[in-house]
Parts: sequence; structure tokens; C-alpha cells
Amino acid sequence: MKYYGIYWDESEGVGTARSRSEALLLLPDGGSVVDWIPLEFDLVDGAFPDYLANDLGCRICSERMRYVLESSASRLDVLQWLPVQIVCGDEVRNYWVLHSPEPVDVLGKRTIRQGDFVVKPVLSVARPAGHAVLTYPGSEGLALAVNQQVKDALALAGCTGFECILAPVEP
Repeated sequence: MKYYGIYWDESEGVGTARSRSEALLLLPDGGSVVDWIPLEFDLVDGAFPDYLANDLGCRICSERMRYVLESSASRLDVLQWLPVQIVCGDEVRNYWVLHSPEPVDVLGKRTIRQGDFVVKPVLSVARPAGHAVLTYPGSEGLALAVNQQVKDALALAGCTGFECILAPVEP
């Protein structure tokens, strides 16, 4: 099974979100988030995409993208959705921060790290088996990987704001 990294689309016209708070968002590398206080962001530099780049470095998904990821996830995937609001002028849209309470140990020996932070992930070919939507330890809330079927479902649904890049794998 092929896996793809999901990365923000940096094309012109794709909006980004700026937090209205000065506080950093530090999601745990594992475990569910409790006592979540919904955040507000301002949309700048373009239109509302489904996968929204932002200044807090978290995975912000539209309702449509959330639906596709949730309905395409395998029974092994554990996803937690934390509500946020995106404001552009008078328009307010509900989005979701995707948190992974159980990141999956999928990284191979050729993965490049700086301390605990993963700089360049290389997936071990056997480890993601059975997962469709996943993150891995050390991804700092940024990384998101999906299998071929989820990639195809996102394209079919017309989701925007991201690029899919084939994830490097090792035996």
C-alpha cells in the first residue's frame, strides 16, 4: 500500500489562518486533549481551502475534509477533532484541528531526526499496515499521512489546500 504525506498548498490565492491569540498551541504527542477552548483565526491572503495552513503549525481541516478523513479512516485510526473558527470579514466558518491521540510507530531506520523532532520521515514498509489516516511520534502536530484510498477520496470530494507527496519507504 502506498502512503502519501499531506502538505499545505503554497499556491497563490490559497488562504492561510492567523491565530487571534498570542499563546502557542502545544498539542500532546499522544493522549487525548481535554479542556479544549476553541480558537479563533483570521483568514488572510486568499480563499478558504479545506486544509488550512496556519501560524500555529497544526492540522486545520474544513468540515468537508474532516468528513472524508473520518469516513475513510480504518478501525485502527484514532482521530480527535478540536473545533476552531475561521473569520474572514463578516464570514465565520467552522473548522477542525485534527489531533492524533495515538500516533503510530511507522518510522524506519533511515528517518532523519534532530533530537526528538522528525526532519525527514521514512516509513517502514510493514509498520503502517491497517492504517489509513495516521501521524507518527515526533511530528509536532504537523505530519499527516494517508493511504492511496484516502488520497483518492480527498481528490474525489474536491478537497483543496494541500499537496500529496508519495512518502519514502524502506523495507
